[in-house]
Amino acid sequence: MRRGQATYRGTSPFSEPETRNVMNFVNSRNFNSAFNAHTFGNYLIKPWDWIDPQPTPDNNKFNQFLNDMTENSHYVGGSSSQTLGYFIRGGATDWFYNDSAHSGHHIFGILPETGPSFWPPQNEIIPLAQNMLYSNQYMALIAGSYVNPVSRKFNQANYNPGESGNLKVVFKNKGLLNASNVRIILTPVGSGLTIPTQQYLYSNINSFSTDSITFYFTIGNNVAANNALAANLKIVTDTSTIFSKQVHVLIGNGFTSFTDNAEGSFSNWTTNESWGITSSQSNSPTHSFTDSPDGQYLINSNNSMTLANAVNTNSSRVVMLNFFHKYSVEQSYDFCKVEVSDAVDTSWQSVKSYTGTLAGWTSESFDITDYVSELSQIKIRFRLSSDYLTNDDGWYVDDVKISSYNLDPVGISSNNEIANSYSLSQNFPNPFNPVTNMEFGISKTGFVSLKIFDVLGKEVATLVKENLQPGTYKYNFDGSNLPSGIYFYRINAGDFIQTKSMMLLK
Repeated sequence: MRRGQATYRGTSPFSEPETRNVMNFVNSRNFNSAFNAHTFGNYLIKPWDWIDPQPTPDNNKFNQFLNDMTENSHYVGGSSSQTLGYFIRGGATDWFYNDSAHSGHHIFGILPETGPSFWPPQNEIIPLAQNMLYSNQYMALIAGSYVNPVSRKFNQANYNPGESGNLKVVFKNKGLLNASNVRIILTPVGSGLTIPTQQYLYSNINSFSTDSITFYFTIGNNVAANNALAANLKIVTDTSTIFSKQVHVLIGNGFTSFTDNAEGSFSNWTTNESWGITSSQSNSPTHSFTDSPDGQYLINSNNSMTLANAVNTNSSRVVMLNFFHKYSVEQSYDFCKVEVSDAVDTSWQSVKSYTGTLAGWTSESFDITDYVSELSQIKIRFRLSSDYLTNDDGWYVDDVKISSYNLDPVGISSNNEIANSYSLSQNFPNPFNPVTNMEFGISKTGFVSLKIFDVLGKEVATLVKENLQPGTYKYNFDGSNLPSGIYFYRINAGDFIQTKSMMLLK
């Protein structure tokens, strides 16, 4: 970089040794995706640049990638003019997509602009890197085949003991290569749930194709009300587990932690701009919440409605968020986002993002258990973000409810021996396949969590998350939904925190 020129590009294409080395490096390899890290602004930028805002022939793929990544990072996605607010020339993503030496082979490049300045302060390096970790992993995954659920929905919100039901899973290969030998698996945890057909096999799923399957199940007659029955949903490609998530079949209506039907005041919420209550639209008579009570929403808006006070979920093992909504926002450029904070950490995590139009009132239900802190405090917010062009009617939300359930007690048992101190024993057997036992001691009544993490530090399972009495406990852990490897299990009880490693060997 020339002194005093923060954005110096060179005298001609690839005139500088840095860009020339990148060109040679890319042309000598068969890449499918690229991520070109830049600063600054918190944007994710797609091609084209040279005829911006005209899109590439693969604009639907680029939009899919941007939507998935911005849902996690909260960056703004789009072309240069849509994000930076101006047009540029000589963009690397154009060259990756169309002008590299790989004739007929597109490299899907995205340009992230990270942080608040060209040279962020040192204390922001780690937070900025953490915020972009998922996006970096995502761009690596879509370079191959990447089959992931688009949605998963039970045929009803909750059930009674003895009833039957089903779970529909819509999945899509978001990767740039076709997927082969794909298994969609749903296995019950415990005896309260019976799933006759637990696995479906697909010999081939084409790139960017979508399909769906339905799992049918029956609930045991003796399952207690206000309990949640767990099942492990997994997607495996060849021998690699691509997706793993625990889902819950809800028995009864649960325990209501919070509810607001917009018929009273706005006192449960705060807004940074213009959210309020309107009588022009409602799911349950006669009011709803909306981002723009007096007309269309504003351009360049970041308008949120946030719970004024954290909700206490009383250490419940499963926490659900329900609401009704409808919206009309600019497709692919303006977004309605549901976000959650654990009320201890000030950062917000995305639960779901919507764009386009949803004309009729629609019920939404989300399992937000993973977002609840060990203090059982949680906040939610509804946020509409818009760019500088088209605006529309906006977002209507009604009948917001947070409810909680006990997790059907599977795997954990107490031998009634009072522990003199906190402890965590080494699992046995170790290595294991696929079941192992963990024992821990609790000396005081209080909240206890026992979680499992992979070698990257990603939480893969929550075994215990509840108040326990003093005693010695054993947990029977089944790792059949996880790939072979080294894992870490960590207990957190009061001031006691301890971590041990174990090996799953299949």
